[in-house]
Amino acid sequence: MKTPTLWFILSVLMLTGTAFSQTKLQVYSTWETMEMDRLASLWLIKKFIDPGAMIRFYPQGTMDMEGIQVDTPTSHFRRTQQVTAYESLLQAHAITDPALVYIGQLVRDVEINIWGAKKLPESQGINLVFKGIFLSSKEPKESMEKGFIVMDGLYKTLHTGK
Repeated sequence: MKTPTLWFILSVLMLTGTAFSQTKLQVYSTWETMEMDRLASLWLIKKFIDPGAMIRFYPQGTMDMEGIQVDTPTSHFRRTQQVTAYESLLQAHAITDPALVYIGQLVRDVEINIWGAKKLPESQGINLVFKGIFLSSKEPKESMEKGFIVMDGLYKTLHTGK
């Protein structure tokens, strides 16, 4: 390739911003208080929706947060009386993996079906595991790291059927 042609191509690429540029990471923000729906939602984002995502935690009640809010009252991905934040993420991203859908049912059974008898046999146990993680963690990032290990194992078990 001739040198003038090479310089022309490099100039065009630099002007259009497609060369030598860094991709801006998407930020997802939520409150510091951890619970199963919030943790499962963050795990789903990091593992299946946006692996490069940055997660930011804010004090409970903070309304002005950077990026996409998750599991806060004003966020698009939040819990209602019918659906969890996790399930709203599944729906928004058209995720139909049966193992991920079943995890959504577990999250709903723990987070929305608070007072009723649990519908899924694993709900009580998984709820206790996550409560233990949250109580033994000093900060939300620690809860997230420990909880992601459990979520990875749960997904692997459900996905492989073993």
